[in-house]
Amino acid sequence: MIGTTFDTYMTSVNNHMSEVMKVLSVIATIALPLTAISGIYGTNFLKLPGAKTEYGFWVMIGIMVFMMFAMLLFFKKRKWF
Repeated sequence: MIGTTFDTYMTSVNNHMSEVMKVLSVIATIALPLTAISGIYGTNFLKLPGAKTEYGFWVMIGIMVFMMFAMLLFFKKRKWF
């Protein structure tokens, strides 16, 4: 009886840990492309798309925010988050 209670408890802990890992995986998946884009635009190259335009910075911020919300919507639709 004690063994069954312990197994039930461990299953509950494992299920909770799986949910936490799923949320952390979603957060990491959202942050990865944003980090790559900001890393590329943080370099000191002369030829970057939008680097010479007045609104290039804001366009890249807008694209990054759009990507973040699109991925959140995708994950919500799939019920992953």
